[in-house]
Amino acid sequence: MRVFYLLIKLTILFQNVFSSRISIDKDKFMLDNKFINLNSTAEGILLNSRMVQGISDGFDKFPYKDTKIWNTTRNNNEFVKNMSVWKSKGLNAFTIGLQGGGPNSQTQTQKNSAFNLDGSLKIDYMNRLKNILAESNRLDMVVIVSLFYKSQVKIFSGYPVVLAATLNVIHWIQNNNFTNVIIEPANECEFSEFKSVGLGCDQHIVDLITLIQLYKIPSGNSYKGSGHVPSDKIINASQVIFLHGNSMKLDSDYKKQVDSVRKSKSYRGQPIVYNEASTDYKKLSWCVKNGVGFGYYDQSGFQTPPIDWSINTSKKQKFFDEVYKFTS
Repeated sequence: MRVFYLLIKLTILFQNVFSSRISIDKDKFMLDNKFINLNSTAEGILLNSRMVQGISDGFDKFPYKDTKIWNTTRNNNEFVKNMSVWKSKGLNAFTIGLQGGGPNSQTQTQKNSAFNLDGSLKIDYMNRLKNILAESNRLDMVVIVSLFYKSQVKIFSGYPVVLAATLNVIHWIQNNNFTNVIIEPANECEFSEFKSVGLGCDQHIVDLITLIQLYKIPSGNSYKGSGHVPSDKIINASQVIFLHGNSMKLDSDYKKQVDSVRKSKSYRGQPIVYNEASTDYKKLSWCVKNGVGFGYYDQSGFQTPPIDWSINTSKKQKFFDEVYKFTS
């Protein structure tokens, strides 16, 4: 692998330099060299929401109530339409999944992947992603692009295909000049499904993070919720420390998890971001007060299709009200 990365470095030297709009000053995020949420309580803190199904397909078992059918184009169009609303409320980032996410807690049998079996990219998926990234760029929003999801990654025959898929996404992002992106290789890398294709946590995740950052794109990787913390190796490799806060009820749970990262021998002051937590807006408050990014995770409101991407429930409204309070 070291020889491979050396070859990548040499190749990049002879290419045009890709310049990300995102930069990091200690534990704070900047966009175009200005702190995100400048002059607010949440200055430099990434307030985000899990919106992984924005380009998804394969949900024929989840029809829209009014038309009785699933509609991929409608899902994508309504996502893009609502982005300006989220931004007006102060949201500055969201996570999109190239292999979606769990539509419910039941067995996930639908096929939903932006990749073909050989790691090449599906044009229709990437066109939908282009719609989202173009609008996010216009709105000055950051997009966390999560590449692989546990129930879909099994389409690959092994790590060489995973590596090819990763490179294909990197090149697509650079060729389209989307400079407002952070890449998360695998959502919750501890799952056995990732190990089955040679993508267990630590070394190969570290390899992918290293590869992505060679192309000047920030990267980090999440572990499971319930207090799990990335390994020292992943913390060391990452520019962003991604955490998941699923099932954690108390401020003390969040404090213990964040403290574990900050006490790691590999932690050097990188920003810490929950990109999947809960609908509990009070935990958003704790995160902001402690310099940590919070990720709204609403399974019924923003992940189980068919999805209403508007702020149409009291849970969503409370979250966005809290975001606005900290960012205005």
